[in-house]
Amino acid sequence: MARILAVAAAGTVALLVCCSCGVRGKEDEDVLDSLVEFLATLAGGSASGHAKARELGWDASTDPCDGSASKWGESVRCFENGASDAGLIKVIDLQSLGLDGTIDAELLCTAPALRVVSLQNNTLRGGLPAGVSACSELTHLYVGRNWLSGALPSSLGNLGKLHALDVSRNDFFGEIPAGLSHLHGLIRFNANDNHFQGTIPDFDLARFESFNVSNNNLTGPIPKSTGHFRGDSFAGNAPGMCGEPVFPRCPFEESKSRKTPA
Repeated sequence: MARILAVAAAGTVALLVCCSCGVRGKEDEDVLDSLVEFLATLAGGSASGHAKARELGWDASTDPCDGSASKWGESVRCFENGASDAGLIKVIDLQSLGLDGTIDAELLCTAPALRVVSLQNNTLRGGLPAGVSACSELTHLYVGRNWLSGALPSSLGNLGKLHALDVSRNDFFGEIPAGLSHLHGLIRFNANDNHFQGTIPDFDLARFESFNVSNNNLTGPIPKSTGHFRGDSFAGNAPGMCGEPVFPRCPFEESKSRKTPA
C-alpha cells in the first residue's frame, strides 16, 4: 500500500510539473491600455497619437502575446513559450518612427516583465523621467538621437539589471549620475554629443564593451580603469580632463607622487 501511495504521489507531482510548463501569463487589460497611451503620448498625444498607435497595430482589445508572433506588429516582441514570463511583453522597439512627443515612464512601466526599450532616432522632446526606474526588469534602454533635454535622473542607478544605456546625441546636461558606475551588469554606456558637465563617474571600464562620453563639457579625471578605451571615447570635452593612459597625469596625482618617498 505504501508503495502504491508513493507511486501515485510521484505521478501527481510529475503531472503538476508538466502542467506548469505550459502555463502562460497574460498582460492585464490596464497594462495594455497604458501601453497604448504611452505610444500615443510618444507620438504627440491627442488624435494623431492614437492614429499612430492604430497604424502600428497597438490595440488594447487584443492580447499582443497570444500566439507565436506578436499581435501588435514588429514593434513588440514577447517572451517565448517555455520562458518563465511567457505571454508577457519583453521588447518594445519604436526606433525611427518619427515620434515627436514625450516619454511617460509611468505608463511604460506598467508592463511588469519589460526587458528592452528602444526609442532612438526619433524627435522626442522633454526629459527622461525619474519614474523609468519602476521598469525594474529593464536590461536595455536606448533613447539616443532624439531632442531630449534636462538632467539624467539619479534613479537610473536603481536599475540593477541594466546592461546597456544609450542617451547619446540629445541635449542632456548636468552631471552623469554617479550611481550608474555601481551597476555591476552595465557593460554599454553611450552619452556622447550632449552637454554633460562635471566629472565622469569612476566606471570600471575593464568590463565594458562600449563606452563613449565624447563631445560634452566634462572635465577632471577619467575613470582609473580605462580598459581598451582611448582618446576617442573622451574627446571633445572641456579643458582639464586628465588621467593616464589617455591624458596627462592629474595634478593631484603628480602632487601625491612628489610627496611619496623614493
